[in-house]
Formats: sequence, structure tokens, C-alpha cells
Amino acid sequence: LTLPNASTTLAPTSRILANPALQAEETWAYELGHRVQATANFSVDTALFFNRLHNLRVTQVNPALAPTLPAPLTTALQFVNGMDGEAYGGELAAHWMVAEGWRLSGAYTLFKLDLHRASGIGASAEAAERQDPQQQVYVRSSFDLPANVQLDVIGRWVDRISGFNPTGRSEEHTSELQSHSFISY
Repeated sequence: LTLPNASTTLAPTSRILANPALQAEETWAYELGHRVQATANFSVDTALFFNRLHNLRVTQVNPALAPTLPAPLTTALQFVNGMDGEAYGGELAAHWMVAEGWRLSGAYTLFKLDLHRASGIGASAEAAERQDPQQQVYVRSSFDLPANVQLDVIGRWVDRISGFNPTGRSEEHTSELQSHSFISY
């Protein structure tokens, strides 16, 4: 796979080459959850999880393969199993039937990711641990209207993402508050 150059006026310089030694990524996932039905109209859910991640795939420059590339390509990349890690967190959610045809629900989610790169793998590989929000809050109000029409109003807050930088500017992606409304039938 030849990678295009960041500048469209320049020829590509990198190619990803096959790695026959690449192994499948592995995940051992553990989850514990519980629901309390406090009343006929109100329930609370809790969930905790812990995932062990092995043989995570990262790209690595392989200088030994550079001479095999046709001009103007100069950099040979390969996928290698170069990281392990842990992902863990939990969620607290509540559901309330306020009245016939009106439901409220909300949730708080915490997510953490810790990655550990193998020797020889660049520090930038661990940047993925900052590309997901660590906290999120979600609130939803649903109304059943006549003629099988439903109105949903949703509010959501997403924590900042420090490792996500699609614009190339130096600032972090800050936390944001969103709201959405939907009518369905």
C-alpha cells in the first residue's frame, strides 16, 4: 500500500509492506454489571469493565526494506505487534418512566486507556490513549405523541480529547455540550 504525500504536489515517499510475522491482536475482557429495579417505573444500572490488550498493531519504519522500494519511495513501513495495554472504566445509568408515554434516562461513563509500547516503538504510538474522551454524560427525554409519533430530546456532554488533532493546530479538542431533538413516526 503506497501512502500519499501530505502535500498533493509531491510524489509519495512511503509504502506499507506486508509483515508475515504479524500476529492477531488479543483482548481479554471482563465485565460486571448490576440492575436495581427500585420501583416499577425506576431502575438503575451499573457496569464495570476491565480489558487486557495484547499484541496491538502499530506501524514501524523498517530501514532494512527501504532498498526494495521503487523510486521515489524512500520509507518502508510495516505493521508490527508493538503494544500492550489496559482499558477500564464503568457506567452508571438510570431509567425513569415519569408518566404514561414520557421516559427519562441518563448515564455517566468513565473510560481509561493505558498503553505500553515495546522497545523500539516510537512514543507517538501511545498517543491513542488520549484519543477517546475519558468522561461522557448523556440525558434523554422521550415523549410518545398521538398517531405513533415520538419526540426525543437528547443532551450530551463529552470530555476533552487531548490526543485528537485533525486540524494540525496545537490546541486540544475541548469538551463540548450538545443537544439534539428528533421526531419519529
